[in-house]
Amino acid sequence: MEPVFHKSFVLQTTKQSMKTARSKTQFLLLYLCISILKNGYSQSDFHQKFRLIPQKSTDRYLQVDGKLNEKVWATAPRTTPFWESKPNDKDVAKTQTTVQVAYDAKYLYVAAKIEGSNFVSQTRKRDQGFWDSESFAVILDPMNQRSNGFFFGISANNVQSDDLLSSALFRDMTFSWDNTWLSATQVHAGFWTLEIAIPFRILPYKSEKSEWGINFVRPDFNNNEITTWTNVPVNFWPIDLGQTGALCWQEAPPKPSKNIALIPYTTGGLSQEREVSTQTTTLNAGFDAKYALTPSLNLDLTVNPDFSQIEVDAQQTNLGRFSLYFPEKRTFFLENADIFADYVIPQFMTPFFSRKIGLDDDGNPIPIQYGVRLSGNLTPTLRIGAMNMQTASKGNLPQQNYSAISLYQRLLKRSTLKTYFLNRTSHMSSEEKRLNPMLSYGRNAGIEFQYINTAGTFSIYPSLHYSWKEGITNENWFYNIQARYRERNYQVFSDFINVGTNYYADMGFSTRLKTYDMERDTSFQVGFKEWFKRLDYYIRPQKGKINTITLNGWDSQVWNPDYSKNEHIMELTTEIGFKNRSHFYLKANRSHIFLAYPFELTDRLAVDKATYVFNKLSVQYASSNSKPLYFTLRLGMGGYYGGKIETLKPSLTYRVQPWGNFSLNAEWNRIRLKGIQEHILLVSPKVEINFTNNLFWTTFVQYNTQATNVNINSRLQWRYKSMSDFFLVYTDNYASDPFLKIKNRALVFKLNYWLNL
Repeated sequence: MEPVFHKSFVLQTTKQSMKTARSKTQFLLLYLCISILKNGYSQSDFHQKFRLIPQKSTDRYLQVDGKLNEKVWATAPRTTPFWESKPNDKDVAKTQTTVQVAYDAKYLYVAAKIEGSNFVSQTRKRDQGFWDSESFAVILDPMNQRSNGFFFGISANNVQSDDLLSSALFRDMTFSWDNTWLSATQVHAGFWTLEIAIPFRILPYKSEKSEWGINFVRPDFNNNEITTWTNVPVNFWPIDLGQTGALCWQEAPPKPSKNIALIPYTTGGLSQEREVSTQTTTLNAGFDAKYALTPSLNLDLTVNPDFSQIEVDAQQTNLGRFSLYFPEKRTFFLENADIFADYVIPQFMTPFFSRKIGLDDDGNPIPIQYGVRLSGNLTPTLRIGAMNMQTASKGNLPQQNYSAISLYQRLLKRSTLKTYFLNRTSHMSSEEKRLNPMLSYGRNAGIEFQYINTAGTFSIYPSLHYSWKEGITNENWFYNIQARYRERNYQVFSDFINVGTNYYADMGFSTRLKTYDMERDTSFQVGFKEWFKRLDYYIRPQKGKINTITLNGWDSQVWNPDYSKNEHIMELTTEIGFKNRSHFYLKANRSHIFLAYPFELTDRLAVDKATYVFNKLSVQYASSNSKPLYFTLRLGMGGYYGGKIETLKPSLTYRVQPWGNFSLNAEWNRIRLKGIQEHILLVSPKVEINFTNNLFWTTFVQYNTQATNVNINSRLQWRYKSMSDFFLVYTDNYASDPFLKIKNRALVFKLNYWLNL
C-alpha cells in the first residue's frame, strides 16, 4: 500500500534556519512544478485503451449463484488480459482473470472467471481479510470524475467487502461503508467463478452519462501479485480512481428506483460499577433512516443511536508527550466521512474529528439524541456534506449541538476546491457561560485547494483555517501546504504547517497543539511551525527472491511561535519485501528535543525539562502471512531523554482456514532513567471464530500496565438477514495492579433490522 506519512515527531530551529527552510521549500516547489510540465500529461488515457460494453440481459431472471450459466454470459463482451500491478507492472498477469458486465432494470451484474488453485481465505467475516486472501473487486466511478467511487469485493469463499473510495492524499480504506448487494462464488479445479449484482439504487449517477469509470482488481495471493484490468503503474495503488477504464453504455443506464431504508434497533443490558457498588439495567430503542433524495444525494437520520456493539479501541503504549490518535469505529460517522474529515492530515492535524461528538476525553460514550446528515452531489461537479448532531447532558457536561457543512467543487480534471464551516454550541446556563466563556461555543472555517495533475503524479494542497472563541481575536488560525511528486522509482513529499497558539478545534484533532505541564498540573496551548520532508526510493529486482527494496528518509523540524527550537527528528529506513510475502526493515532514528515542560510517563517515572539528543535503532522481520502460522518480531534499543530504552514487540497469528484466527500481540519496553528502571507491558490476545459467513464470535483481551487496566471484550454477531444483526457483547475491566481487581463489567445485546421500503 502507498505509504501514509504520519508525523509523530517534530523539530525546531532558529529564525535564520526558518529562512533557510523557506528557501528550500521554494526550490522544492519549483522542481516539482518543472516535473509536472515534463511528466504530468505523459500517461495514456485508460478510458480510450480499456473499454468494456455492458450487455443488456434478456434473461427473465438472472440468478446470482456464481455458475455463469445464464444466456447473457454467452454473449457479453469480455475484458482484455489482466496486467500485473504489484510488485511489477511490466507483464501480463501470471494467472488470468476474465470479466463480463451485464445489466437489467434493477442491477448491474459482474461475472468473472479467475484462474488459480489452493486459494487462501483469511476469514469469513465481512469487510476483513480482502487484501490477504484470494479475492476480486469491482472499482466503480459512476460520475466519472476520478475523485470519488465505490469498491465491491468478494473472496473466493464469498466474503463481501465494500467501501467508498476517495482521491484524498491521506485517505486509507476503512471498509466502513456497508450496503445491500448480492454475490456468489463457485470454486473448481484450477479456477473459481463469481457473480455480483449491484443495485442501481445505491449508486449515484446521471442517466445521460455514456461512460462510467470502472476497473477490476484481483489480489493473487499464491503468486504474491495484485493484478488489474487496466495497466496500473506500480507507483499507484491499484484502486486509484485515476487509473480506471471505461464502462461504455450503448444506451442510457436504467433510472434507479427509490432508495429508502429504515433500520430500527433495540438494545438492553446490565452493568456493574464495583468501585461505587452500583448496578444498572438499561433498555433502549432507536432507529436509522436512509433516503435518496436523488440518485446522487442522500439523507441519513439517526434517532437515539447506540454503538454498544462496536469493538473496543486497540490500546497503545504512549512513550511521548503528545496525544495518541485512535480511529473512529462508529458506523454512522464512518459513512461518507471523507467529505468532512479529509482536510490537512487526519492523523496529525485536522479541524474535524468525529470522535469529539458523543465521546468524552477518555472515550466514554455521551448519549446522542439525534443526528441528521446530507451527503452527495448537488451537481456533477459540486459535492456537499451537511450534518447536525445533538448530545444529551451527562454528569457535569451540558447538552451540546454540533453542526458541520463541507463543500467540494471539482475543478480541472482531478482537482478540488474545498471549504467547510463547523460550529459547536453548548447549552450552558448564563452563569456557566460567565464563568467559562471559552466553553460556550467553538467555530471553525477553512478553505483548501487540492491540485492533482491528470496523471496523478503530482499533487499540491495549500489550505487556510480559522477558529472563533469568546474573547479570542489573534493567533486563531493555521495554514498548511503539502506537495507530493511520485515516479515509478521514487516519490518525494513535503509539508509545512504554521499553527497559531489560539487556534482551537473543538470538533477537531491535533497531536501536539495542547501541552501539559506536570509541574503546574495544567494543560495549555502552544502554537508551532513544522516542516516535514520525506523521500522514498524503490528498487524492484527482476529476478531473485526480493520483490522490492525501499530506501526512505524523513526529516521533521518544529519551531515554537518565537522561532526557538522545539524538535528535530531524522529517520532512515531500509525495507526489503520478499516474494514469499515476508518483510524485513532496519530503521535508525536521531532525535534532538528541546523539552520546555516535564511530562509523566508512569506513576514512578517522569521526564524533566532539558535539551536531549539521543539515537535509536530498530529492526523488524515479518514472516509470510500465506502460511497458517506467521509472526512479526521487532527489536529496538537506544537513547530515551537522557536514559536508555529497549523495546520488544512480537506478534503471532495462527489461522485455521477459513473459520478461525488466533493472535497474540505484545509490546514490552524497559526504560532506565534517573536511576529508575521501569517496565511497560501491553499484551493483547485475540480469538476470532467464524462459524459461518453470518455467525461470528470475537474475544479481545488487553493487559496494559501503563493504564493499569485489564480489559476483556467478547462479542457474538449473528447476521440473520442482509445488513440485519443481533449482537451480544460482554465487557469486563480489571485493575492490573492489584492484579484482576474488578472495576466494572457489562453485558448488552443489540438487535437491528434493515428494511428496504
